[in-house]
Amino acid sequence: MKQEFCLIEGHDKEELNYICNELQCIDLKNNKLLCQKCLCQHRGVNYNVLRGMAINNYNQYIQILQSDIDENENLKKSVEQSIKEIQGKIMKMLSDLQKSIFTFVDQQSQKLNTNKTKAQQLMQDSNPSLDIYIFFAKFSDKIAQRKQEITKQQVKKIINDLVDDLNQKLEYLKQQDINEYKIIEIELQSFQIESIFQPKLPYSYCNQHFTTKSSICIDINCLQSSDLDYHCLRCCKTTHVEHFKNDLLEEYDKLKKEQKIKQNFLVNEKQKIKDNTQKLVNDQINQLKVEQKEQYLKYETTIENIKSLQQQFEINLSVQDTKYVFGDLLLQFITTKEEELQLQLNHVQKNLEEKLKCCKMQDKQTFLEQCKQLQIKQDEVFKLEKTVQELQSIVDKKDQLLKTQSSENILNLIYTNTQQIIREKDKQTKITEQQSQQSQQQQQSQQSQQSQQSQQSQQSQSLRNQILNPNNKKLPY
Repeated sequence: MKQEFCLIEGHDKEELNYICNELQCIDLKNNKLLCQKCLCQHRGVNYNVLRGMAINNYNQYIQILQSDIDENENLKKSVEQSIKEIQGKIMKMLSDLQKSIFTFVDQQSQKLNTNKTKAQQLMQDSNPSLDIYIFFAKFSDKIAQRKQEITKQQVKKIINDLVDDLNQKLEYLKQQDINEYKIIEIELQSFQIESIFQPKLPYSYCNQHFTTKSSICIDINCLQSSDLDYHCLRCCKTTHVEHFKNDLLEEYDKLKKEQKIKQNFLVNEKQKIKDNTQKLVNDQINQLKVEQKEQYLKYETTIENIKSLQQQFEINLSVQDTKYVFGDLLLQFITTKEEELQLQLNHVQKNLEEKLKCCKMQDKQTFLEQCKQLQIKQDEVFKLEKTVQELQSIVDKKDQLLKTQSSENILNLIYTNTQQIIREKDKQTKITEQQSQQSQQQQQSQQSQQSQQSQQSQQSQSLRNQILNPNNKKLPY
């Protein structure tokens, strides 16, 4: 690469010989070299070191591609030899099968060759671009090898199964179309930086608290917002109150670590399920092959259905949600706990097991319709199980809240209840006093009435006596 110097004032025309090693500082296209003074606070990488890393990874990648291409060629030779051994009886059928397999394998090799040729063209150019060096420096040959190894094993298994079936069932053999089998397709590399990582959304800065905004609100509504941004944790006490109180603010670095843990967990659990499923499928196919000796036509469709299920299962299992937020954070690992991931994987495995139970049907169309109905029912069951889990989580949180309630809150509750009792008692006392006063007033009123009635009675009696005894008056002497 042509030697260039920094033209920024004060940088003393230092040589442009570095890039930043952090993802948030790497552009998806048209990256440029920096001088030592232009580097940010992150660790820089020298151009020669970057170039060395890129060349090393490139060489390993080419070796992997060539090795897989050679294995495909050896596989073709192995298939050819196997077919020749039984070619006398079914020459025409095996010839067509051979051509089909070769085409299938060549399709895989063509994709590998395309990746190899393009990689060589880009790296063997007289002046490879900086972006290409960054791509191969950051390129993970292990990931590419793992994906290709899965596909390679699938292809080998499909072909070995076909050859075994030929040897076992020559009398009932019919032409097989290898293109009907499902595998995880080999990806054609674009050799662009954006194909190997998502750029991290850079932090912003809080001028009020003089700190970097590095917190993320993990509320689902906030994560799905079209205007994603980091938060200042101290600002959230007033600007994001509800989510702050509910502990929904998390640091980016913590979420990144949790994502890595969940990704490793998911990979390991998928491998376990894949191994268990492979054993389950193998056991069932082997049992069916024993019965197939007597009733080949009856079970031929069944085996095809099982293989189709397994192939689709492995493809579905390899699919991962690629919806990112904040650059390179997977939404799935932020909003989904390990327990829920386990529940989803268990559902997938249970769904396959249920489909395997009902696969013993002659008519493939009937079997597919049955699988479709079973899938609908299994999805409904999964939704109900998930709802139960969410409700149980809410109940557990409520129980925890009651258990952890502070003594001060309990005392406040007791004091409030006591005050309410006292107020009720005082109110009752006042009512009793009022009733007592009213009773006394009524008694006094009754006594007054009785006294008046007595006086009136006495006066009436005296008057009566005077009328009846008028001569009782004393005469004067």
